Order: sequence, then C-alpha cells, then structure tokens
Amino acid sequence: MQKEDNYLSFFSIIGPTIPQKYKADPKEALMMDCIACGSDLFHISYKFSSSAILTCNNCGLRFVRPLPDVEAMKEEYDKEYFSLYLSQYKKHREARFIEELIEIEKLCKTGKILDVGCAYGFFLNLARNRGWEVFGVDISEHAAEVARQLYGLNIFIGTLEESNFPDSFFDVVTLWTVLEHIPDPLSTLIEIRRILKPDGLLVIEIPNRDDLLVRTKILLGKISKGKLVNAEGLFTHHLYYFTEKSIRELCKRTNYKVINIKRITENWYIKDRSGFDVPFKICAKKLIRTLGKITKYGHSDFIVYAKKSQ
Repeated sequence: MQKEDNYLSFFSIIGPTIPQKYKADPKEALMMDCIACGSDLFHISYKFSSSAILTCNNCGLRFVRPLPDVEAMKEEYDKEYFSLYLSQYKKHREARFIEELIEIEKLCKTGKILDVGCAYGFFLNLARNRGWEVFGVDISEHAAEVARQLYGLNIFIGTLEESNFPDSFFDVVTLWTVLEHIPDPLSTLIEIRRILKPDGLLVIEIPNRDDLLVRTKILLGKISKGKLVNAEGLFTHHLYYFTEKSIRELCKRTNYKVINIKRITENWYIKDRSGFDVPFKICAKKLIRTLGKITKYGHSDFIVYAKKSQ
C-alpha cells in the first residue's frame, strides 16, 4: 500500500470519524510509518469497529491504529487491570526476575537500575535486595501506590519522558512486557539512550508476535465469530506486536547493539487470560504449547539485551 493511499484506505475501514478516546489529529493518531524500520509500506491484517492492526511489509511489525490517547490509557491501567498481579503474577514472575537479575549482573556491575512500567514493583524489590539502587516509572497511580505500600518504593507516576532523569544516569534500564503498551516505542528507546550511561544495558521483554498460542486464538476467534475467543479483546492493551526482526530493526534505528535475544515461554497467565472458555482453554493450551515447542512459534516472549552503540 502506497503512503499517499494510507489514510484514505484506513478511514474507509474504520469510518470517517476517530472515536473520542483517540487523538484528535487523525494523521498524528495514525502515524503510519513503521516505528521499527521506518518503512511506509504496510497491509491491513485485522479490522475492528474503530481500529485496525497493520503489518509492516518490511520487518513484520504489527501495530494498532489509531493510537489511544495517553490520558485514556492511564485510566485503563487501574485496579481491575492489575487484578491478577498478586494472586497469579507475583509468584511466577519473581522466580524468573531473580534469574534475569543474575543474567543482568553478568553483563553489568550493580548500580542504578530503572524499571519502566514497574507496576507493583516486584522486580525493583528483588533488585534492591541484591544491592541495586532502584528507580521506577509507571503511568498507573494505582500500581505506584501498591508498590509504595508493599515495598516502600517511590515510583514516579507518569511517562518516562515526563520523569526527566539526568543524562547518563542509569547503569541498567528494563522494560518487562511494557514496550508493546507504549504509544511511541521509538521515542521511548531514544529517551532511554539519553539516560543510560555510555556502557549501560537495556533489557526488554516483549511478546512474540508469532507465538502459536496467539495465532491459534486469533484464528479461532475468526472462525467462531467470537464465541470461542474474543479476538478483538486480544488487542485491547497491546499497541505493537514484534517479531525478532522488527525488534532488531528498532534497536538498530535507535543506536543500540543487540547482545543477545533469548526466547522464553510464559505460562503463568494462560489459564486465566488465554481468552479461551473453560474447560477448553486448559486442554488447548497444553496441545498448542506442545506443538509450538517443535516449531519456531513455540516461544511466547523475547528478552532482548542491548547496549548503546558508540
């Protein structure tokens, strides 16, 4: 699709008006150029009532357009959104966060660490116990208050850009399944580059766009017309869907050198957030994950380790 046709074609799908929850300027809201590789060629993968999922023809990045307004997003990350964090998320994530801290400490000496989108502060609490000086940023007032109550953490409430940290301040910056929620990941990685020390480390965990479980859920949603899976609900909070190629392209574009990309499978959320109806979802999860292990689509997430290019 050529760039001059992008806006006309897109509005022919979602209609002539942008819903109130989206930005007022249509071109600003759509931001058609791929934030990962800069390409302006894309195709439409999924269509919904007031938005669509576009796919970059070059790097495979999928992205939601139009983008939601930041203030509207802040309201969505409330107590209900975080409802599973203490009951399901905490136990599983803390175990893996310790593993990740061990990996980080192989690449960087203990110092200042910032967790962007830190939620309830599980990672920061563990890092502090290992001798790190910890900082957190989150747009959710609810999450920041819980982090303060649980661990005495002082979390900046707002976006990373609003936090205005000094240049070359942090040894490590982490984003644990956060980058895909951010309206402009390109600007975020540029800002992180500014606040990282010259030899600083960036660690990003992102969902795998090609995860077989997600692909199956989308297919079942289409076939069943939403009866087995609410396909549109799968795209409620994630604005970007990365392939390994697209996250490499984004790191390259923002002047990071990728050290390693690790593939992992997160199972903690599948039972309660899979989108499948009980009891079908439990059997389906096991079958799909087994099939995924023998294909390139068997990993739910990537963890990217990168340093600033000199």
